[in-house]
Amino acid sequence: MKNEQKLKKLRQFLAKNNVRYCENFYNSRYGIVADLAVPSLYIVVNVTKGKDEDDMYFQQVKYLYRPLFIRDEDTVDFVIEKMTNLLVETMNRSQKAYVKRLKRKVMNERRTGV
Repeated sequence: MKNEQKLKKLRQFLAKNNVRYCENFYNSRYGIVADLAVPSLYIVVNVTKGKDEDDMYFQQVKYLYRPLFIRDEDTVDFVIEKMTNLLVETMNRSQKAYVKRLKRKVMNERRTGV
């Protein structure tokens, strides 16, 4: 199966699960281009273009976004599983950060008596 078809199946999966995504994503501030992105969770999806280009892209993106590459040898189910794992991981991280902020807020309210 071609990579474009895998990307199409991934779009269908995201649409079915009500995940908002952008096609042909471009971040003008940092010059990041992706085939597909979930901006709310900072996930970018890119079709593999070659080992060297993928390494450069990963080095450019790794501090801002969570990259996911679609390679030739990956099956559709594996790509969807990778995306599911990435979605769960980023949602868990954001949930932990929210709980931590909430605990700080409660502790500050106890200290100040507000």
